[in-house]
Amino acid sequence: MADEDKANANGEQDGGNAGTVPENAAARHDAANPAPPYGTTPDGGPQQHARQLPPQGYRQPSQGGAPAFNPQAPHYAPSGRAVLPQYGNPAQRPDAPNVPPQGYPANGGNGPKGPNGPVPPYAGGRPASGPQPPYGGGYGQPVQENNAKGKAGGNRKLFIGLGIGGGVIVLVVIIALVAFFVLRGGKPEAQDYNSTLTKVYNFQTKQGDVQSKLTQVYSATYKGGSTFDDDDVAKVKAKLKEYRDEVDSVKDDKSMNDAKVKEKYDAYVKQADAYATYATNLAESGKTLSDTTQVCGDRPDDGPYSASFVTNYTKFITSCTAKLDTLSQVPDKAVAKYATDMKENMNKTGEVVKQLGALGNPTKIQYGSPAYEKYKKLSEEFNDTLSTSDITTDFSDALKDEQDKAYSDEQYNALKDALQDGFQDAL
Repeated sequence: MADEDKANANGEQDGGNAGTVPENAAARHDAANPAPPYGTTPDGGPQQHARQLPPQGYRQPSQGGAPAFNPQAPHYAPSGRAVLPQYGNPAQRPDAPNVPPQGYPANGGNGPKGPNGPVPPYAGGRPASGPQPPYGGGYGQPVQENNAKGKAGGNRKLFIGLGIGGGVIVLVVIIALVAFFVLRGGKPEAQDYNSTLTKVYNFQTKQGDVQSKLTQVYSATYKGGSTFDDDDVAKVKAKLKEYRDEVDSVKDDKSMNDAKVKEKYDAYVKQADAYATYATNLAESGKTLSDTTQVCGDRPDDGPYSASFVTNYTKFITSCTAKLDTLSQVPDKAVAKYATDMKENMNKTGEVVKQLGALGNPTKIQYGSPAYEKYKKLSEEFNDTLSTSDITTDFSDALKDEQDKAYSDEQYNALKDALQDGFQDAL
């Protein structure tokens, strides 16, 4: 390279011969042959002034103006040449740690923008939190593994949430049951038995109110007795509800924790239900019975020897029989049987009246004639059919039997005795 121009320290070409470069720098300069001062030529020539380098950020001024400072201007090497930016970022020093070059195409160019282009994903010197896309892949691209983990995590959270919710519900139910049994639990004390016994005494009072109203049905079986209408039916049902409410008022008493008391109470409730059915059926049947009595009790005043007897009595029998047909369909069995028995008797009366009518006008029958003797005999049979005392007695007995079956002092006394025994034992 002796015959070629060599570059000086400032990167300029030297027109002269600068000498050959020794193989070893130490061989060229030693104590006997020191290195020339900085700025002088190797052969000891006159010192050259060092070229002043432009400051960082310097840019050639435009015509007619002062140089403009550009913080993004490239650095200059000592030779005056601009140092090429690394990674395409003119403002980034190549030795800056952990900072990616500005302008790096992150997310396929769809990411956030910087002053000179898209900001790389690691623009802060550290990656963003969360899973990162693989190299070369943009953000927003599906990653099968992450999606599967997301679904699995969502399902797991759902199952956890359902499990917690179900556990809360079960816990609430358990607490409610425990509170219920704690409030009701425990052996009854003397005051518990006494409280229930006081209510039981009212059972008979309330039942007596119902029965007192039902006695009007009995008197409705004959003309001139008490009538029984819709208002009376409503009153019976109201009294009956008061009675049943009184019976139900002790079902949650603490004394019911006594097995013996509970057994006797259940037996009484069964009997009270039967009585309620009996009273309701009798009350609903009582109105029809009263209406029937008003018609069938209104017999004609004509005697058998009256000329209008057969005509008037035939009309009466027809009207009474129709009422008895209706009465035989009522829910109370005793009343229904009473209607059936009365209808049979009325049919017998009707047959006698029909035979009397066949003999003609009784006022024209000659005394002592065969027709007269026959008419006399039929008149006696007619009078016999008018007596219904046996039917009425049977009806009264049937009503009493129904009442006894529906309501008996046996269950009442058994419940009362069980409460009294429990009271004594608890003292």
